[in-house]
Amino acid sequence: DAGISLCDAVNFIVEKYDLVRTDRRGFNAETQSPLLSSIDILRARKATGLMTRNDYRTVTDITTGKYREVQP
Repeated sequence: DAGISLCDAVNFIVEKYDLVRTDRRGFNAETQSPLLSSIDILRARKATGLMTRNDYRTVTDITTGKYREVQP
């Protein structure tokens, strides 16, 4: 709960450790950015079965840094 989005947190690690993406066919590190977008995270959640229709808005809010957990 550092006040940054999931994308920003992951992309910080990508930049810090100079990571490259291996999920795209024909990927060339010289022409494409290794950084993730919120769409990439949504696709990964859907592909792994972690996202249903009901939590699409919540996932979108989390990946864009707009999610605020409701306190009881």
